[in-house]
Amino acid sequence: NGETRYVLDTFKLAQPQVMRRVAGRKVFLVDHTDYSQSPADLKKAELIGFADHHKLGGLTSDKPVEGWVAPLGASGTVVTRMYDSAGIDIPKNIAGCLLATILSDTLRFASVTTTEEDKIAAARLAGIAGITDIDGLGLHMLEAKSDIRGQSPAALLDSDLKSFDMSGHKVAVAQIELQDLALVRPMKEDLL
Repeated sequence: NGETRYVLDTFKLAQPQVMRRVAGRKVFLVDHTDYSQSPADLKKAELIGFADHHKLGGLTSDKPVEGWVAPLGASGTVVTRMYDSAGIDIPKNIAGCLLATILSDTLRFASVTTTEEDKIAAARLAGIAGITDIDGLGLHMLEAKSDIRGQSPAALLDSDLKSFDMSGHKVAVAQIELQDLALVRPMKEDLL
């Protein structure tokens, strides 16, 4: 999406490979622990760990796994803890990317899930990445995310869709973050 492209370009990071099949591979999940958000063949892979800030999903494993879960506003803050625990310096471009994940997950610190640790980690990562205007970076990310030109209503709804099993009922929740609702007003009926 536009936000991801902006972050990758800003911090000169290559687009990671999208893994749709993981059978036979070792897998470390980040930002979720739900089968519904994973490749369909995850149960045929070796889960070696996860890092998340959400509720625990229904993952199971035959072997012990490494788990990093904390009630924070962003998985980027959890990953920052992992670097610190391992005593590894965070490279400048990775620090920028982690800062961006914190800004995205916490809605630029406006989300009710934002913690003081998220803010402290963001400030530290900004220093490493050479970012002097954290809010400016967040605004540029939101502008990039809000660029929905050429996207169909179905594609917009599918871009951040999460499915859940609630007492035997499948429930899906989609969200679209925009700078201005006027951007989707022309497609309101199709979105509904």
